[in-house]
Amino acid sequence: MFRLFRNCCRIFSAEQQQLLEDLLRANFAFSLDLNSLSFRAQGVESEIQYGLGKNLSCVAVIRISMLSYRTHFLSDAVSPSFNPAFPTIPIGSFSPLRGARPFRRPPHTGFATVTYTGKGWTGMVTGAFASQSDDSTFLGGSDLDFGNSLLLPNRNLDHGYAR
Repeated sequence: MFRLFRNCCRIFSAEQQQLLEDLLRANFAFSLDLNSLSFRAQGVESEIQYGLGKNLSCVAVIRISMLSYRTHFLSDAVSPSFNPAFPTIPIGSFSPLRGARPFRRPPHTGFATVTYTGKGWTGMVTGAFASQSDDSTFLGGSDLDFGNSLLLPNRNLDHGYAR
């Protein structure tokens, strides 16, 4: 892991890097992660408002976002984990893989509201929606044999919901 730090971070001179690594090892640091998490974000937000007569109105909003990690120096991007049950699927145990969506950020969200306004009162019904999102079980090396059998593939691990 210290080799990753040495190759990816050119802020310090070689002597300063070696001093930092020695200091970290002396203080029982076993690994070092650089957290750049550079990602690309594009998206669209659309809103529709419609009035039905003078008392009833409707509003619907949908957000479509396309997020993906471009480059980062976390250990999962350099060497992903593999579950023995899914030997061909790379898994990001603690961070998303390069090109994947961020954890716990649904790509599609939205809400809808219907409002009725009477003479002395107002009624409103609102619903919020979110699509499936990527996530991790964060259980890399946590089974009885210190293996990765508890990891699941990251894609759409969290369910979509409506409230």
